[in-house]
Amino acid sequence: MSLVISDLHIHSRFSRATSKYITYPNLYKWALIKGVDILGTGDILHPQWIKEAKDQLVYDEKTGFYRLNSSLTKKIKNELAPVFRPKDMVFVPTVETSHIYKQGEKIRRIHLVIVLSHLEKAEELSRYLAERSNVSADGRPIFGINVRNMVEIVLEHDDDAMIIPAHIWTPHFSLFGSKSGFDSVEEAFADMSKYITTLETGLSSDPFMNRLVKELDRYILTSNSDSHSLERIGREANVHTKITTYEDLLNSLKTGENLVGTIEFYPQEGKYHYDGHRNCKVSFHPTETKKHNGICPKCNQPLTIGVLNRVYQLAKGQQEANQKLLQRYKTSYIIPLDDIIAAIYNSTRTSTKVKRRYLEAVSNLGPELEILLNKSEEEIASFDSQLARAIRLLRKGEIKIVPGYDGEYGKVTIEREKLISQENQDSQLTLI
Repeated sequence: MSLVISDLHIHSRFSRATSKYITYPNLYKWALIKGVDILGTGDILHPQWIKEAKDQLVYDEKTGFYRLNSSLTKKIKNELAPVFRPKDMVFVPTVETSHIYKQGEKIRRIHLVIVLSHLEKAEELSRYLAERSNVSADGRPIFGINVRNMVEIVLEHDDDAMIIPAHIWTPHFSLFGSKSGFDSVEEAFADMSKYITTLETGLSSDPFMNRLVKELDRYILTSNSDSHSLERIGREANVHTKITTYEDLLNSLKTGENLVGTIEFYPQEGKYHYDGHRNCKVSFHPTETKKHNGICPKCNQPLTIGVLNRVYQLAKGQQEANQKLLQRYKTSYIIPLDDIIAAIYNSTRTSTKVKRRYLEAVSNLGPELEILLNKSEEEIASFDSQLARAIRLLRKGEIKIVPGYDGEYGKVTIEREKLISQENQDSQLTLI
């Protein structure tokens, strides 16, 4: 069965705190390296990013997707050849928007992922919104428009668009966020709720956590990388079958048809999983937060309530996740390949040695996600026996987890001690 992997929430170099190397050719190259088949453009309301898209991407009338133009494509494929023979990939116009407004005596801060059908419609929407806000200031533009009205505006400009509430549990900027969110989809979107069919879980939550909240059972759950760099594309993604057109993609995201499941960060690695105070280095599971009445024991200020706690609040005591939905959509947990290689070498993922070995791995074995999820241990071992052992541990869930909190990323790693133990066990089996 041929699988199609999509990652629809990323950013360009025009967003704050993003890599200056994010260009369409580089996105194309890294999508191939990662194994992502359908990639959102990100930031498509930004005038300069739209201009670059119109100059470098070509619309495919048959599929409704965009492709990098042939001269740029040929150059990159030649660069990745001859060992690594990637299949092609396509782009979809997307943007994350930020909405800050007052509703019900409370300041709301909500982010949306918007998927659009054509660059021309994205350009029209950008011009319309530019009359109400500065769409050039940030690739993720900030609007004072409430999310109910934003849905209406988007669909008036593109009736084939789709709106997905982004990273719905993040404390500061999300639909259900503890600091500025709502308690239901209807409370936020009112009569436009009927157009919200799909929710993005975000890095700090996973499908299991979301399925604890019964009210969310009617929504399709998606995962995307929210990547600010080329190397983090595909760290979360959606897995489909039989996606050949833009309409197929939207139908899969809206109804779950041909949606196999999602690829997930371990949610503990997200930077808002636990409650806590980063400056005080205080990190609490919700039960510990309750013991302290939500107050930091070091500074006596309210703790930042994280995703796990907020899920528990809206779950209202329900402890059983919807198993039927969890079984219908497969959840695959990964640790990025460069992090695994860094653990093997007892180094950092940004070191020259790790970067070189990463590129050697994908050149010899294929795209990163294929290595992590599908390549047999024997195939991986033919390239690197240590890498095979590390991925064996990953697939068995034998990992070390330190949860993230209050803006501090968690750490999910392969322990060197276990790698050494696995190596010793393999050596003994070989001798036998």
